[in-house]
Amino acid sequence: MAIPSKPIASVPNTTSVTFKSQPNPTEIIDKLEPKLQHARQLMAKGDYQKALTTLPSSNRDLEVRNVCAVCLMRMNRFEEAIDLLRPVTVNSSIHKMREDVPIHIRINFATALYFGGRPAGGLEALQEIGCEDHSAVKLVREHARHWVAQMSFIRRIDWRLNGIAPKKLPAPPSQSIGICVWELE
Repeated sequence: MAIPSKPIASVPNTTSVTFKSQPNPTEIIDKLEPKLQHARQLMAKGDYQKALTTLPSSNRDLEVRNVCAVCLMRMNRFEEAIDLLRPVTVNSSIHKMREDVPIHIRINFATALYFGGRPAGGLEALQEIGCEDHSAVKLVREHARHWVAQMSFIRRIDWRLNGIAPKKLPAPPSQSIGICVWELE
């Protein structure tokens, strides 16, 4: 996957929310750290900026970083979300997504790439992840189909053959994007 290079630090998975089987939403919420529970409440009210400021984005916990990135994406600040998720989702030595990172975080990274001005990178990341049945992946794929259908014939060919996006990049959807741990399917 061709993702623009920046120095990438390895961040261990220190998530405090771990499950042995598919958890139910109540179980997830009960196991959240108090800061994440507070952020969840603020996000439920649509106060993403306040939720973002309650969590330290420099935190090494994957779920805390992910929630910060989701807040940023829901405020259409995709570049910041990309910068926050890149170090934990991409293996810098081989430029591939790390398989030890939870799938919802990798999907969020791909979504941020797609809506953050790197649609080819976002779609390549989704291809690498797989999970075509996931609702967040379906949302981006459907959005991409609609976006491509609006291109002129020449732009569509340039996009399909060369991966060159036209100047009019995909606009974020009106619905909330990004997946937090308590929103897992």
